Amino acid sequence: MQRFSYLLFVVLIAAFLGGCAHPNFAGLEGNALNSRYGLEDKRKAVLAIKVTDTVPSNAAEQRKLWTQRCHQYLTSERPSEDTLKDDLIMAAYAQGYDGLTGFSYSTESGLLRNCWTVHKASATAFKLPGAK
Repeated sequence: MQRFSYLLFVVLIAAFLGGCAHPNFAGLEGNALNSRYGLEDKRKAVLAIKVTDTVPSNAAEQRKLWTQRCHQYLTSERPSEDTLKDDLIMAAYAQGYDGLTGFSYSTESGLLRNCWTVHKASATAFKLPGAK
């Protein structure tokens, strides 16, 4: 019986420590550059995507886009709204949209996703007729 208790204790400690070392489940962490895109792609996206206050009346297609980032370590920098906005611009560019409007930001607990907090952003992406 004592051997079983010892084995159970070792398994529980290993599971606990393994959980602490697991990556987050909320996506990118902090303000780190998204390595899926190069700097040239980011530069093109910032120049191509128009950020407006309202959806233009001639917008042909609209879709809600969202992104999220993890604030995983207490000592690391929290994701900024500018970083989240850049992520949305890259998503809109990658999906062929022409602009974004109606940015919304929120923060929620991320303890169940191995983060202190999860920072989210959403915006409405739109396409303009005749735009390339």
